[in-house]
Amino acid sequence: MQQGNLVYQNLFSRDGDLGGLEYWALQVDTGAITLANLALALGAGAQGSDVTILANKVAASTAFTNALDTSAEAVGYGGDAPNAVAKVWLHGI
Repeated sequence: MQQGNLVYQNLFSRDGDLGGLEYWALQVDTGAITLANLALALGAGAQGSDVTILANKVAASTAFTNALDTSAEAVGYGGDAPNAVAKVWLHGI
């Protein structure tokens, strides 16, 4: 499940293990969860170092968002190019 692996990469900066990918693909395929809710479900089920990685990403994202405290700053970080930079930055956390 390519989409599931992308979620693993975005949340935890790693590929999903085969068993996990198969489990989550089945959950989506059977309608137990929606594809839209996959990231929430994966985050809620995080264990070990994944918990730390996800918490660090949330803290960094929150600090970054809170620092955009003027309209000019918010506008300056809108669009595809700034979002691509932010994704690279978060992947390294």
